[in-house]
This record gives sequence, C-alpha cells and structure tokens, in this order.
Amino acid sequence: MPSTEVRFRPWCPGDCMDSLAVLAGLQRMGTDVPIVWFDAQGDVQILETTESGYVGGMPVRIAVGHRPELIADRLGLRPLPESRAPHLAPR
Repeated sequence: MPSTEVRFRPWCPGDCMDSLAVLAGLQRMGTDVPIVWFDAQGDVQILETTESGYVGGMPVRIAVGHRPELIADRLGLRPLPESRAPHLAPR
C-alpha cells in the first residue's frame, strides 16, 4: 500500500531571492513543489511599482511567472500557479 505520509521541509533562506534557486532546483529534480510564503514584507512588487527597484521585493511575483527574463529563465524556473504560492503574514 502506498504511503500517505506528507513530507514537509521548511526552509528559511538568508535572502528571499534564494528561494527562487531552491524552487528551480526542486523542479529540476521532478518535484511539483508549492510554496507558502511567510514574510512581513509583500515580496510581490514589480518593476513598474517598486520605488527602490530592489529585486528582493519581487520573489513571489517572479515565482508565479512575472517577468521571467529577469531571473527565472536563467534559473530554469517554471512559474507556479498563484494558487500554489500563498503569501501569509504580510503587513
């Protein structure tokens, strides 16, 4: 009988952008991984709305497919459906 055990691996990056490389690596391994984003900052900025231009404020948007030419294409990151990338604990 197949195992119904759910395996959960929390990961706390040193910088929010690290998560994109980890996600791309997991995708390359053949896993269909969702993310649950816990962060007080939105991390959903886009170049057109950010005041600072800091790409570290954009990882959730990039993970769901916004402007793949910025980073995702180079990483081989496939976009996640927004339903598989919930953002919790924003200010």
